[in-house]
Order: sequence, then structure tokens, then C-alpha cells
Amino acid sequence: MFDRLRSRSIGRICSRAWDRVPVRAYRVSIKDIAGVGYRISPLERGLRSSVEAPSPGAERARRRDKLGSQIHGSADMVVMQSKRRLLVLGGALAAVAAPALITLPALAERKGGGGKRKGAEKKDEDVSPPEDLMREHGVLDRVLLLYEAGIRKFASNDDFDPEMITQSAGIIRDFINNYHEKSEEEHVFPRFRKAGRMTDLVDVLLRQHEAGRKVTDNILRLAPTGRGNTDDRKQLVGAMQSFITMYRPHAAREDTDLFPKLKDVVSSNEYDAMAEDFEKKEHQLFGEDGFEKMAARVAQLEQQMGIHDLNQFTPR
Repeated sequence: MFDRLRSRSIGRICSRAWDRVPVRAYRVSIKDIAGVGYRISPLERGLRSSVEAPSPGAERARRRDKLGSQIHGSADMVVMQSKRRLLVLGGALAAVAAPALITLPALAERKGGGGKRKGAEKKDEDVSPPEDLMREHGVLDRVLLLYEAGIRKFASNDDFDPEMITQSAGIIRDFINNYHEKSEEEHVFPRFRKAGRMTDLVDVLLRQHEAGRKVTDNILRLAPTGRGNTDDRKQLVGAMQSFITMYRPHAAREDTDLFPKLKDVVSSNEYDAMAEDFEKKEHQLFGEDGFEKMAARVAQLEQQMGIHDLNQFTPR
């Protein structure tokens, strides 16, 4: 009985002492330590005997702990394998679903973008009659700037080619007098007269069209000799100045007073038909993209005249 109690006490002491030994120390036995001349104390000798020959109770406890560790390890392994299966399954589902999630918005965006582009193209094609007439006034205004630049060059005796004045007046004759103003006279003015609306303004605008054609003819006649002949130069400068003075308020009054009221004096069918007539006439006279071609011609003359840089008109 006494021996059994003593074995249990020594086993408990050894178990507690063994738990305090560092992990690395497990690899070195007490025999190895003794083999190198280490002097063993009585306590250590008791520990050695306990470790080398464990008591039945300590052995049962060791086996129980080992079995528990194996059970926990197996359970952890099952849990880890289950988690791993879930992760693998989730990754597979994500790999399958990701292309669809990415492709569907991309297709929708592409489809929406295409619809927008198509709508933008349709909008460019369906230019309303007032918008069409107003942007043609933009070409007119830029030619007026060319006339003003020519006047300044004549006043300062700058050396420049008068052909630039001739080409500018040619744009006025072809694009403004013979196309833009004809469209107003054939499609816009008669509608206002028929409706009895703004007839006084229409009468003034018609007289200015006739006067403008005469002034343009004078500019075309005087431009080739205006640089060398003093009298022709004086008349040429006067003709360009009178044209500028008349057409600035002329175009502004049409843009702000007449054109916005056009839809009130025509039916929706007439409004649409008018836009088609404008486009058909433009293609007939100038080909496809007639407006763009005229704007490009004006831009080229601005380059030659030295006024293409818009920033030069900014006040310093």
C-alpha cells in the first residue's frame, strides 16, 4: 500500500516537472545528459527512474491523454475537411457565376452605349429647322469676322492676299445668299405671312436680303483691285462695313424673334417636311456634309487671315 501511494506521488511530481521542461528538451533524454558527465542529484535520479519506468497510473493517464488528442485531432480533421470542401465548392460556384456577372453588365452597358450612340446619331440627323438656320448663321458670323480682319489690314497697309476677301464673299454668295436666305424666303417667311404673324419684321428681313446680295456683288467686284487702287479700296472697305452693320442685327433678330415662333405657325407635319427640304437642298447644292464643308472652308480662311486662335479675342 505504501509503495503504491509513493509511486502515485512520484508520478504526479514527474508529470508536473515534465510539463515545465521546454519542448526542445524532449529530444534529449536524461541518459544523454548523464553520458556527458552531468552529476545527477537524488531528485533528478528519481525523475529519471519515473520517466524511464512510469507507474501504471501515469501510463494509463498518458494513454488516456493520447487517445483524447487523437479523438480531438480526428474531429478537427473532419471539420477542416468539411471547411475545405465548402471553400472548394464556393470557389467553383464563384468561378462559374463570375463570368455571367461580369458579362451581363458589360453586355447591358454595350447595348445601352450602342443605343445612346444610335440616339446621338439620330439626333444629329434630325436637326430642327430653326437649329439648322441658326447654325448657318454661325458661318455668316465667322465670315463677318473675316471682313473685319480684312478692314484692319487695309487700314494698317498690311501685305495680304485680297483673294481671301474674294473667297469670303464667295461663301456669303453661295451659302448665305443663294441657299440660306432662299430657304427662309421659300419656307419660313411665307408661313408667317399666311398666319398673319410678324409680317412687318418679315418685310424688313426680305429687303435686307435683297440689299445684302447687292453688297456681296460689289465686294466680289472690288476685292481683286482693292489693294492696289485707292478708290476701289475705299469702296471695298465701305461695302464690307455696311454688310457687317446690317447682318449682325439681321441674324440676331431672326434667331431671337422669328425662328423660335416658327413652330407656332406650322403643323407638326409641315415642320418635319421643312427640315427634310432644307437637308435635301443642302445636299443638292453642296453634297453630303455641306454645312461641315463650309465651316471647314471658313476655318481655313481664318488660318490664313490670322484670326483662327479664339483666345486672341479675349480681353487682356
